[in-house]
Amino acid sequence: RNLISVLNDNANEQSACVCELESTILSLRAEVERAQNQKAALEVQLTDAGQRIVDLNKQTVDVSTELKDVKESSRQHALLIRDLCGALNLEFDTHLQKQLEEDDIVRNLISVLND
Repeated sequence: RNLISVLNDNANEQSACVCELESTILSLRAEVERAQNQKAALEVQLTDAGQRIVDLNKQTVDVSTELKDVKESSRQHALLIRDLCGALNLEFDTHLQKQLEEDDIVRNLISVLND
């Protein structure tokens, strides 16, 4: 009777240990599932971030190209302004020269009339 009682107590303890192990295994499986869900969510975020980086790099290239175009356009405008200023200076010099010639003619006429 004593041996049966000891064996029965031992079986009850083992049964309790098995229940505790099963509970621990279920908890660990739940933690593994949560970790896998978190990993999947992080992978999605990483993919999204990678796509945003690709998009930003493309935008950077586009802006760089636009900036080069604007610089070239500004250079062309500066050359055009320089050429226009040169033409205006030439026109002014020509006009001034004609004015001086007309002034000389008027002075000569006045001189002739005074004589």
